[in-house]
Amino acid sequence: MCRFSSLFSFFHGNSGAGRSNRDGKGSPKSASVSRLLEQRLKKLMDEDHIFTDDSLTVKSLAKMMGVSRATMTNVVTSAFGSGFRNYLNRRRIEFAKEYMLSHPQATQEEIAGVCGFKDGNLFNRKFKSIEGTTPLAWLARNYK
Repeated sequence: MCRFSSLFSFFHGNSGAGRSNRDGKGSPKSASVSRLLEQRLKKLMDEDHIFTDDSLTVKSLAKMMGVSRATMTNVVTSAFGSGFRNYLNRRRIEFAKEYMLSHPQATQEEIAGVCGFKDGNLFNRKFKSIEGTTPLAWLARNYK
């Protein structure tokens, strides 16, 4: 038994037989928990569209998922390859583009509200910074 613990420690970087790292990073248990959190987060984003809540923060998301803010930040970065705010804005803009194509007469304020932005001006600024053009110009090029 001790021999296998030593091998496990060697291959997984643990400092001693049967002991995990002090912070638990890299352990098989923490890896599977991270995967489960990523799956749950993707479901909340893809199916429940929680990104459309204009009051969503890392802190509120962490509370919703029952983890610390730091853990949530790590899960978001791991799952989506960017920070929370960056991911959230990109996700909202993608949703806005879909909405604009299906509702071409919608006002900037309406689109902002549906997609999770607090107001039309913020939506316009974020859209332009991500897409390189205004929502109206983007719609004129893409609506058929």
